Amino acid sequence: MSYLISCLLGYAIGSITFALLICRFVFDTDIHQKGSGNPGATNVYRCFGWKPALAVLILDILKGVIPTVIIGFVFDFSQLATFCAGGFSILGHIFPVFGLVKGGKGVATAAGVFLVLAPVPLAISFIVYLAILFSLKFGSVASLSAGICLSVCSWLLEEPPVFYFSLIFTCLVFITHRRNIHDLIVGREGRINEREK
Repeated sequence: MSYLISCLLGYAIGSITFALLICRFVFDTDIHQKGSGNPGATNVYRCFGWKPALAVLILDILKGVIPTVIIGFVFDFSQLATFCAGGFSILGHIFPVFGLVKGGKGVATAAGVFLVLAPVPLAISFIVYLAILFSLKFGSVASLSAGICLSVCSWLLEEPPVFYFSLIFTCLVFITHRRNIHDLIVGREGRINEREK
């Protein structure tokens, strides 16, 4: 029963698409119809600026933090149940149930999960993310690099279960960024500083 509760809680919270809600109520716009169509902080930044993007980023991170903390610390369920809550919050972000809308790529929500489970590897990965983002200006390259860094640091600094969980997430990052990888190869990937007109 604890695993079912963990999965349902994580998925329900993860399915709240804050980028869609903020852009709908503040700008009367469907974010799926703007820019890349991705309901994440990067696309919101390109289309509407840093303030709504920051709000989306914080809320998406909290989607990973809240179920992980509730299951792992409030309910004090097992480590596996905590992984289930965090993992399903990421899946909920990518495949949201509410309105059957298109989800995001799961990076910010996963950052919230690993902020609870592996804060030191996450901090190192975040530094790598920022370094690549500001030097190359490609959000996708920064996310992919941070995902790899997270797995490597978890392997070096965390217990095996956390490392395996991070490895699953890293594979998921590459899957959700498969279109970006293709666009990088063919030279069509947009940079973070290229604002939507």
